[in-house]
Amino acid sequence: MKKLLVLAAAALTALMIGCGGGEETAATATSAPGGQPTQAAPTAAPTTAATVAPTVAATRVPTPTRAPAPTIAPTATALARKQPAGTLTVALPSVGAPLFLNSQAAYPRNLMRIEWGICEPLAQVDRKDPTLVVPIVAKSWQVSPDGKTLIFTLNRGIKFHQNWGELTAEDVAWSYNEAGADNPASITGGGAFLYTSYDPWEARGADTVLAPFDKPQTDPFQWQFIEGGPSSAHCILSKKLFDTVGKDKMIVTPVGTGPWEVSEWTAGVKVQARAVKDHWRIVPGFQNLILLEVPEEQTRVAMIKSGQVDISETALKNVKDLKTAGMTSNDTLKNFFTAAVFIGGNYWYDPAKDKFQGAAVQARPGFKPDDAHPWIGNPKDAARHERAKKVRQAMAHAIDRETINNTILGGLGTVAYIPGIPLTAPDWNDKWKVAYDPGLAKKLLSDAGYLNGFSFDFWIPSDFASVDVEVAQAVAAMWQNVGIKANQQLLAYTAGRPKLLTKEHDAPWMWFMVGDGINYDNGHLRSAQYLSHTGWNGAVEIPELADFVNRRDLAAPDRAKQVLVFKERMDWLREWMPFASVTDIPKLWAVNPKKVKGWQMYAKGEPGIPNSFETAEPAP
Repeated sequence: MKKLLVLAAAALTALMIGCGGGEETAATATSAPGGQPTQAAPTAAPTTAATVAPTVAATRVPTPTRAPAPTIAPTATALARKQPAGTLTVALPSVGAPLFLNSQAAYPRNLMRIEWGICEPLAQVDRKDPTLVVPIVAKSWQVSPDGKTLIFTLNRGIKFHQNWGELTAEDVAWSYNEAGADNPASITGGGAFLYTSYDPWEARGADTVLAPFDKPQTDPFQWQFIEGGPSSAHCILSKKLFDTVGKDKMIVTPVGTGPWEVSEWTAGVKVQARAVKDHWRIVPGFQNLILLEVPEEQTRVAMIKSGQVDISETALKNVKDLKTAGMTSNDTLKNFFTAAVFIGGNYWYDPAKDKFQGAAVQARPGFKPDDAHPWIGNPKDAARHERAKKVRQAMAHAIDRETINNTILGGLGTVAYIPGIPLTAPDWNDKWKVAYDPGLAKKLLSDAGYLNGFSFDFWIPSDFASVDVEVAQAVAAMWQNVGIKANQQLLAYTAGRPKLLTKEHDAPWMWFMVGDGINYDNGHLRSAQYLSHTGWNGAVEIPELADFVNRRDLAAPDRAKQVLVFKERMDWLREWMPFASVTDIPKLWAVNPKKVKGWQMYAKGEPGIPNSFETAEPAP
């Protein structure tokens, strides 16, 4: 049996509001010796639209608690679609590169292949009801009576693109084994989860797949994995293609089973695809799909205004202007994220007393509680721990959230103070507000011994769709006003990410938390716990946050008790401030109604990638 390493924490996607975690993450360490690892709550993810024969089954996931063995219900059958016509052109900040070997499809690139309809997963979340998990490649699934194996029955007649034959159980087993179930070297999002949760998968005949659990499961429905949710969207790919062309060519050969078949994918330039006219599940409304990489926001705005593109990813601040120009905004993604500062370097686990899997936790290279890192606390040094808390509080009080929301986001966001329970949620309490108070911020800095402030390198991932660079720069400017000099480092996420994995990151940095306005089970807060050295977190590992996760899980299924735990966590976060939230930002898409009608995305958590272009119809 494999050693359990790390399981990411992502919350179940809530009805009307997508939510989730930030990366591949895994089973967490306890905050006191002798405790048991915590397992993440289930995660829901997207689905495609209408379906045609064969008939499939749907699985209801109860919210807001963890799912018991689900019930099965039939799904509706789609109406016949007209023949596809015309070309749909979309402007995106990035189209990346073709990565059609699951193990090499690093997050978040691994998500795009499914989101854009090129390949398909086993199951996804229903478009209209994110609490309903519906089959895609899988027709149905069940757990063996002994709890040792997850058994999939597959839909038949699914064809790979470019005449690579019919999808079989062998393709499914190979795809998931290669993604991580039998591949410890996988670097894909969710690969560690597969490796630590399953033994190698097996094909039985043409349409049955056995997925043996690493240990028997009493609560086996790992929605994060099963429906291709955040960080674990594994494509079903062709083993025959791999055996024929080999690893290197397979990676750059975009062959899947989705409703769009790629005819060209030029890395960093564009993706061009054509509709699969006889697709087994859904035929696109447009004949052709073109995805253009347009990094500059103003260029994307100009292109949709001029008619060069039909859909554009658009910053919130430009939505009002585009509406005035005759565009509409599509909010069917139901996605919002919280712009937040992760105050990195706060690795508070103590190798002298805290245990993971019975062994002492590792000291982290980014844990530097010294005068050069005044924001990093040290639980073993009460005086320094208190001073660092005041520094973090000062950083939070220096941020004018209302101004950022009104000037940069056009008033379309909602201010956010600390993560967990949004301001718009019924359980919000005004005692959790963090007032904009530069005078108080300066006093806190003075009390902590930093009357003249301090400086640090402020990493802003400049290539990530869910990170608003202007918001981050505004935060840095506001810190400057109280004597904190944040040297802005605009660096691609992929370049800075390795230090998060090795736990070397030691400074505040700009990131995001996926919104969860119903369950409050924020995935990034779950991931702020001790992880093995290969797992992701935001450079924050805090035993108290692990305790809240454990208590939340023990409270299930009593929702009232869970909410009490979340409220206590809010009190703790408000005092200790390891994260400084700024604003909740909805994800909207600009659409030219003269070209496109009826584009229906499924509700999606992070990172807010547009999906389901096959549902868009040409305007009459």
